[in-house]
Amino acid sequence: MDNIICDRYQITRLLITGSFSTIYLAQALLLSGRPTCILKQFKPQSDDLNLLKVAKELFDREAKVLRQIEQHPQIPQLLDYFEVAGDFYLVQEYIAGETLREFRNHNLWDEQQAIKFLQSILPVLAFIHQQGIIHRDIKPENIILRSPDRKPFLIDFGAVKLRSQTTQSNTSPTIIHSYGYTPPEQLAGYAEENSDIYALGMTCIEMLLGEKPTCFAQTNENGNGVIEKLEEIGISEGLRLLFNRLVCMDARQRYQSAHAVIADLNLLKINCKSAQPNDYTPTFISCPAQESLDLGYTSTQLSIDSLPKEPIDKVQNAKHKAANLQRRSTQLQLPQKVDPTELGRKLSQCLDYETRESQIYKITAVVKATLLKQSWLLFSISCFAIGAALLYFFYLKSTSIQSSTYASVSTEYDLNQKAENSLKFQLITQLQGDTSSIRFLEFSAGQTLVSASRSGLIQLYNLQNATVQQVTKTSSEILAVARGQQRELLAFATADRSIELWNLTTMKQVQQVSAEQLVWSLAMGNTRSSLLAGGLNSIERWNVFPESLKLIETLEFSTEKFEPVRSIVLSADGSILAAGDATGKVKIIHFDFNRTQLSHAHTEAVNSVVMDASETILLTGSDDDTIRVWNLHALQEYERTVIQAGLGGVTAIASHPNSNIVAAGGIYGTVKLWNWQTGQLLGTLLNPTTGITALAFSPDGNSFAVGTRDGKTAIFSIVK
Repeated sequence: MDNIICDRYQITRLLITGSFSTIYLAQALLLSGRPTCILKQFKPQSDDLNLLKVAKELFDREAKVLRQIEQHPQIPQLLDYFEVAGDFYLVQEYIAGETLREFRNHNLWDEQQAIKFLQSILPVLAFIHQQGIIHRDIKPENIILRSPDRKPFLIDFGAVKLRSQTTQSNTSPTIIHSYGYTPPEQLAGYAEENSDIYALGMTCIEMLLGEKPTCFAQTNENGNGVIEKLEEIGISEGLRLLFNRLVCMDARQRYQSAHAVIADLNLLKINCKSAQPNDYTPTFISCPAQESLDLGYTSTQLSIDSLPKEPIDKVQNAKHKAANLQRRSTQLQLPQKVDPTELGRKLSQCLDYETRESQIYKITAVVKATLLKQSWLLFSISCFAIGAALLYFFYLKSTSIQSSTYASVSTEYDLNQKAENSLKFQLITQLQGDTSSIRFLEFSAGQTLVSASRSGLIQLYNLQNATVQQVTKTSSEILAVARGQQRELLAFATADRSIELWNLTTMKQVQQVSAEQLVWSLAMGNTRSSLLAGGLNSIERWNVFPESLKLIETLEFSTEKFEPVRSIVLSADGSILAAGDATGKVKIIHFDFNRTQLSHAHTEAVNSVVMDASETILLTGSDDDTIRVWNLHALQEYERTVIQAGLGGVTAIASHPNSNIVAAGGIYGTVKLWNWQTGQLLGTLLNPTTGITALAFSPDGNSFAVGTRDGKTAIFSIVK
């Protein structure tokens, strides 16, 4: 193939070739210093039209997932994606370092290293699970230790399952597994969040023992084999018990969430010890068709339900799955005298049902009963499981009906105010749009709130008469939004590389232009007709005319490392620009004086930048869980104050229009308000169900809006 792709990326080295994709090391030609990146090409080795369709589906799914989670600092950034001549490409940040597998080939962990690793990687797992994503292929090959700080990065999202996906009646669950790292429910085709927890536990144990999981697989439900091996190398009792729950074969007895593991981990006392090494684990995607295909980074067997197949008898299909489970049971040295015919018959009965929810519980019941060799237990557990599944099914139906239309919903916020807080809050209303995260909130003239969600839904909420107007619904996801008070203009950038300009008064589109690359952030001034668009290590300046947009210039953000410019703010008169990127750098430009300041004060991505009402102070919020306060007009030292937020990473901030108050929200679902001048905490709101994605104060400062990752918007009044 041509070494230069789309005149933008030059291939320097082939990394991995698979049946549906090829991965290269490449250089970004259009960026300063030609930085290294990862280029993933989706193209099957065959010209079969069905396989081409599958490649497109895999590309769309991985791009969607990476867009959804690109904000996390321990997941490689999605930098670009595009189609050229029928081939599909993803471009990701290159993480310099070594995988856990490579590390294990020359070293092992002691107990302190294992705990430190879990403390660093579990929040990543909690984050992707909160997004409704199950990785399904966690193993040493898919975790990179970045050089030089050894921070773990989770990679390879080609095998993910979206929790919203359901199994249709004419399809069978796809079974993705890596030998030794996969729990029984995933082998049965039904991965859940704690399936990832099992895989992470097995990965961590391998790094302690120096043996692959196939060498220490549990020989019974209590996992005593693993516990004894950990005891032999001197692992403390507390950590042994934690690992016992991490890798429990029974999913019901296993940790149910990453947050639960973190809570127990924080109670442990660190006690050190070490041990020695072993090689590589392929990923397998098993299915009735049993086609042997290599997908992405790993050798796979893949079932593509969307591909036309020869008709397969349902009973034979189910028996094939039962045989897979039986072979797995044999590998785990389960009790002898298990009748495979009986197991196959019972499993085929389960797998013939059309409702996914009942399949999950019934498979669990059958396997449990066979392991215990108690036929009476099978009957009782099956009855209970079927009843529970039916209740869960009707619960899902009812909740899906409730969330399908816009309505006010009951609050999930904890309004129990602490006595020492000087600000109190009263909930005015809580609104539900669609279920995708809120990208943007801003109060417009009077009592109108502008809202934009990641899915492309832009709405105006009239708070006086409780009505909602839809401005537009884009066909592509929204990546960035900005509003200019002049002519009530709203600009937004979408995943198809478009920038659209809308008039909120007439509710009509003013202009649409195509950008050269993905736009990650936008900002508009109020008096000067200018629009700023943050891309990869660059900021484009556009002139906004009554009926058009015109590109003026492209500014380079940094000469060090190319990363998306994640947040931008522009002063009302357009004379001062401030922006933050995914590495933690903050850049301030005074256009009138041709003066620029670049600082790397933050250690992680800068997600939000805002100015105070006087436009003399800049506030920046970062994944490093800090808010930094900057003097925009200082000649040398810009930075003034650092606020330790305690939000799990700051995802959104807003400045009060009439006072020295800054509000910030984070991954934990908490909103806090401080006096940014003194650092004093003034008030706290808790929403433990989901993360905060957008914040906005009303023009009079008496109320503020909070947008969340699940598409809800809550509006509060502030009582001083």
